[in-house]
Amino acid sequence: MKKLFYLIRYRIIYVAIIAALPLLFMTLYANVQERALTVSRANDNIRAMTALVGASIEGYIEQVRQTLVTTSHIPEVQQGNAPDCQRELNYLLKGLPWLDGIGVADVNGTVWCATPHKGKINVLNKGFFKKTTEVRNFVAGGFAVERSTGKPVMYMAYPVRDKEKRLIGVTYVIFNLHTLRDLIARANLPKGYSFTLINADGVVVGHHPDGNKWVGTTIKDDQLQGAIAEHNGVEFAEAIGPDGVNRHYGLTSLYSGGNAVGLYVGIGQSAEDMFADARGRFRRNLAWVVLTMTFGVIAGWAGIYVSVMGQVYRLVGVVRRMAGGDLSVRSGFACRESELGLLAGSIDELGSSLYKKKEDTEGTLNQLRGSRERYSALASNIPGAVYRRLPDANWTMEFLGAAIEDACGYPASIFIFNKERPFAGIVHPEDRDNAERALVAAIKDKRPYDLTYRIVDSQNSTRWLNDRGAGVYDADGRVIHLDGVIVDDTMRLQAQEVLLKLNRALRTFGSCSQALVRATDELQLLMRICKTIVAEGEFPIVWVGYAIEEDGVKVVHPVASSGDDKGYLAQVRVRWDDSEIGSGPVGSAIKTARPCVVEDIEVDESFVPWRKVAQRFGFRSLVCLPLIEGNVAFGALTVYSRDRYAFDTQEIDLLIKLAGELAYGIVTLRTRVQRWKAEEMIQRISNHHMAVLSAAGEGIVGLDGQEYPGAVKNSGCITFANPAAANMLGWHEDELIGMPVSAITSLAGFMKDTIYSRPDEEFKRKDGSVFAVEYVSTPIEEKGQTTGAVLVFKDITLRRGLEEKQKQNEQLLVQQSKLAAMGEMIGNIAHQWRQPLSVVSGVLLNIQDAYEFGDLNAKYLSDKLNQANQSLEFMSVTIDDFRNFFKPDKEKTEFDIKEAINKTVSIVSASLKDNFIDLRLQIEDGLSVNGYPNEFSQVLLNIVTNAKDFLLLRAIQGPFIAVNAYR
Repeated sequence: MKKLFYLIRYRIIYVAIIAALPLLFMTLYANVQERALTVSRANDNIRAMTALVGASIEGYIEQVRQTLVTTSHIPEVQQGNAPDCQRELNYLLKGLPWLDGIGVADVNGTVWCATPHKGKINVLNKGFFKKTTEVRNFVAGGFAVERSTGKPVMYMAYPVRDKEKRLIGVTYVIFNLHTLRDLIARANLPKGYSFTLINADGVVVGHHPDGNKWVGTTIKDDQLQGAIAEHNGVEFAEAIGPDGVNRHYGLTSLYSGGNAVGLYVGIGQSAEDMFADARGRFRRNLAWVVLTMTFGVIAGWAGIYVSVMGQVYRLVGVVRRMAGGDLSVRSGFACRESELGLLAGSIDELGSSLYKKKEDTEGTLNQLRGSRERYSALASNIPGAVYRRLPDANWTMEFLGAAIEDACGYPASIFIFNKERPFAGIVHPEDRDNAERALVAAIKDKRPYDLTYRIVDSQNSTRWLNDRGAGVYDADGRVIHLDGVIVDDTMRLQAQEVLLKLNRALRTFGSCSQALVRATDELQLLMRICKTIVAEGEFPIVWVGYAIEEDGVKVVHPVASSGDDKGYLAQVRVRWDDSEIGSGPVGSAIKTARPCVVEDIEVDESFVPWRKVAQRFGFRSLVCLPLIEGNVAFGALTVYSRDRYAFDTQEIDLLIKLAGELAYGIVTLRTRVQRWKAEEMIQRISNHHMAVLSAAGEGIVGLDGQEYPGAVKNSGCITFANPAAANMLGWHEDELIGMPVSAITSLAGFMKDTIYSRPDEEFKRKDGSVFAVEYVSTPIEEKGQTTGAVLVFKDITLRRGLEEKQKQNEQLLVQQSKLAAMGEMIGNIAHQWRQPLSVVSGVLLNIQDAYEFGDLNAKYLSDKLNQANQSLEFMSVTIDDFRNFFKPDKEKTEFDIKEAINKTVSIVSASLKDNFIDLRLQIEDGLSVNGYPNEFSQVLLNIVTNAKDFLLLRAIQGPFIAVNAYR
């Protein structure tokens, strides 16, 4: 037995066995480590796929939730307007192909609006309806199978509240679960992976593979234990799936609007598939260990027969070659019992072991490269960019999907380890701090993060990204790196903004329509419209201006406004002429009767005169809408916004319709007010006419145009009579109604087409007596035909006597007037002759004095006689003027105005001087007229005389009479 321990050949066997044991243990250890690594890689893959699929499904759910929220606030839904609601739901359904229907039910579960319409439906006993009315929030996960199509669907619902937040119904959608099948097909899950989506009731609403087989089944107590719970990110568990296969699952909850929706996603991989590669490699390594040990024993046994020195050199050469990296070299010793043989065997075994380790290492590296390539292929098919980054300030990326180039325009390679620029460098400066704070808070709470921020892309444009992910932590709870996915959210946010704007415009339009219907005052209507647009449309200022002309200037006068104007309208002046301030948006809209939009106030040239004032108030864009009556604009409705490009096409179309409705409402209101005033005026006139008819002293009767047997032709019957007519005719008013006019007069022809009158006729009284009347017959016409007449008459019996007496009085008055005029004229003659008589008297006294004093001679006598003759000639001319003044003109003659005025005023000039009245004449030369000169002089004389009497009667200081004549 000792020989077995001392012989080298046996020792070689012992040494070979002992040397193979570490290799065996290393193989076992490597297999354990590889299984752990496999589990870690599987967790990473499952986490990424779970986050990807969950984010995609959450995207659909979020869009559905937003659609339901929008539907619950649509005015047609709030008002219960089924036809308009149906039209709005049809419009929404066209943009959501993954939905099979949208409906609205009242609090009793009766569906009053749905698309497509399926008759009378009541959802009171549906699970989703009960849960929505219970939690009063968004609900998803109600599974059902459509009876008509047999397709599996899922209900999602949201409560409908009125303005007082009271529940008035539930709006719901029918989500086509085939969409999930298409989603999983696009996700391209690797072979061996399964996808499961269950609701809060444990019903499988989505499954891959064999979705048609397992969708609709309910999980058992021993299946997917712990799946129906709110998970913090992705949690892993070993569980049995609905198909009975035990898998390694990654489980997560789905959220919408920050709240769990009652749906849970599980991505699983069976242990058989997960460890298949590791198990194969372990078997191969174990086989190699056994073969290596066997080969070492045989080689050592054969090396005992080789000479010692040769084998030593050979061993040295083998060792050197191994040191040079040639691990495939072997000693080839035949002596197995010697120490050299044992050493050679050990060296051979060592080389084999190193060689196998090298191959295993290279194989592991190749497998890692293959896993990375598969992960990259999976990430490239995700509708977003999957990443792994460090939790530092530069957002250093360790891995970033190529899809990031579609979002920002930069290739992913430039962000890897900040090769050319850090990813944080493209985040918008205004959003970077907020995103960083939200990320730090999520890491601190060890929960997933959901960030939305802006970036500046390669074209220097702003885009929105949605960044969702979770941190990976070590055993001490410190974050190692962040795994997530980045999705371009620009189009969704833009669509959401457009939808919000459209909803806002619809609310504004609906509220303004109500105001138009209820309006009774124009100014109150305009103020309410402005306030409604500001409140519902969230605009800073809205004003209405009317186009008017003030002193020939075409201006736009603000009549109503609302909003945070702070004196803006007081600082702007707007016209609608062809000047610079008349060619702005308001003036252009009024002149052209077409809407005018200023998308950016800072660059629009037509807004230059008002730009500085608008900038001070923070206005960035506006739309001006003409108020049109017929084809002419009488004013404009102007809406301002604090954002550039704030008005899209749909919102402008609604505002144009609103302006049209407002203009129609204003015109209608004005017409209504005018009609009210006209009716009021007609009533007042009617009352006034009735009062006049009742109070009139003349008799007034109405006649119709009908002819009656025995009546005079074209005479008619009495349709009404006033008290004066009944009193003069001796009948009661009611007795006259319906009586033929021939009963009161034998005259005919009252129904003529023109006004007909007679100054002296006779009417009969009830007692048969007659009396003298004067009457006028006025026809009543309707549509060009004479249908009656109004006969107005009065008793002229007393007037006849008065007329005779009046003639006598007029003759007496004329005689007295002539005597008064003659006395006035004699007085004027006396005034006119007073001076020339004084001159003649003075001349005689001078001649007498000259004779007495002996100074009388022929020359002196001749001068005095000439002076006396001039005075006498003046008196003679005066007599002729007075005589001609009363002589009537029989024919027109052309005479000089100035000459006639001078002759006339000369008659009264002396009288005026005696009363200290100044006579001022301003008469243009060359004025002539064709007429009666004496009548002109008589009229002028009467005017001057009356003026003199008035001045003397009032005792006016500094009296004067001015006579002006000019062309």
